[in-house]
Amino acid sequence: MKRRQGFTIVEVIVVIVIIASLALLTVFAFGAWRKRTAKTEMRQEIMTVVSSLKSYQAFQNKFPGTPGGSAVSPRTISGLTYKPSANVGVTYALRLDGESYCLKAQNYAVPEAPNLYLDSKAGESITETPCS
Repeated sequence: MKRRQGFTIVEVIVVIVIIASLALLTVFAFGAWRKRTAKTEMRQEIMTVVSSLKSYQAFQNKFPGTPGGSAVSPRTISGLTYKPSANVGVTYALRLDGESYCLKAQNYAVPEAPNLYLDSKAGESITETPCS
């Protein structure tokens, strides 16, 4: 009696299940990696804007903008040394006291990434909680 060479159907199914599991794991890991990268980009962009705002304040003895005015993009503020990123949008709002501000960053390339905020009243910590 001759024995046939090859794989049984069970062996083929096991290999397909293993390959599918690895592919699924890779897709989920990639999504998480994209969000982490987007948050890092937004943090860096916020810190760049903070640095520009501090420089502006050092020379002008005030923060740019109208206290209590509407939020604007830092790229529109005259005299602010800030070169914006292509993927991250930052909005700046000066508070009524004229001494503190709120920054909001959002990533255009990864819209599912949460927005990040910096409230200068609360220090320089960047959080996912909107400014109060």
